[in-house]
Amino acid sequence: MAFGTATQSEPLRVIVGAGFTSQPGWLSLEQSDLDITDPAQWARLFAPGSIDSILAEHVLEHLTPAEAMAAVRNFYTYLKHGGYVRIAVPDGFHADPQYQFWTSPQGWDSSHIWIPNVQTLSQLLARAGFIVEPLEYWTPGGQFIRNPWRQEDGPIGRCPGTLQNGLLSLFSGCDYTSLIVDAVKP
Repeated sequence: MAFGTATQSEPLRVIVGAGFTSQPGWLSLEQSDLDITDPAQWARLFAPGSIDSILAEHVLEHLTPAEAMAAVRNFYTYLKHGGYVRIAVPDGFHADPQYQFWTSPQGWDSSHIWIPNVQTLSQLLARAGFIVEPLEYWTPGGQFIRNPWRQEDGPIGRCPGTLQNGLLSLFSGCDYTSLIVDAVKP
């Protein structure tokens, strides 16, 4: 199975770590389909520079920072120039201590390894060559920033205004938000 061929006419949009996420016009891949840290697995499925968009919703926090860097470098290699990756992760600057505990490795999901903030995630992406556009994030001073963005460009379920987010807020006992950025390959 190979994607991103010269005969492809539709944009190639890929969801990595998809879980149960399926979106029309997007190719959903799980870890069993693609280890995002492994360049050989990317080469098996895609041609370099063949992907228009990548969506990684709540994936990178399950990797060490070194593994996240390997994944981000693969994103960069396989995206077209002008393509982007939309990333959502728990926000390390979130102002609510309940949120911080709930998203920590000691909280609800013990598979979380790394909880980035807008600064650490932006630095990681910039080191790989991306231009970073923060969309939703908490500042170190505890202010929530929400810049305009479109769900159609990479749907995120764990953001304000979605049913999934409402359920997470109810379940966690805090106002659940995600750190969301677009990283564009120049």
